[in-house]
Amino acid sequence: MREYKVVVLGSGGVGKSALTVQFVTGTFIEKYDPTIEDFYRKEIEVDSSPSVLEILDTAGTEQFASMRDLYIKNGQGFILVYSLVNQQSFQDIKPMRDQIIRVKRGHGFEPWSRKIPHASKQLSICATATEARVPRARAPQQEKPPQ
Repeated sequence: MREYKVVVLGSGGVGKSALTVQFVTGTFIEKYDPTIEDFYRKEIEVDSSPSVLEILDTAGTEQFASMRDLYIKNGQGFILVYSLVNQQSFQDIKPMRDQIIRVKRGHGFEPWSRKIPHASKQLSICATATEARVPRARAPQQEKPPQ
């Protein structure tokens, strides 16, 4: 059975996990729980042949950005997720795209949009939007003094 490895990347809180879980299980999760790394497998059909899709749902926080090179090195396809209601999350996916191209170029891959004759493999990168509201750090609420 053929296996395809997909890596889901994007800023924290844009809905990467909700999108992934909904695709794999058909269930939508509303609660925001920051991800470090989650791995999913789903049987699919590609060109009338049974296949397995391995999906790596990654952390969106800068704290884990150093792990991205490893994720990218092992991935075959990439989904960059951003939030329609957060302009910064859209800006954040460009450096991720650039990082994917930089890391994969060293392994014989080229982005699909460039027709390079010496490229042995083509690279698939897809951007998708959600309506997720990126959580903001909240200041601790102070108790009101008794009156």
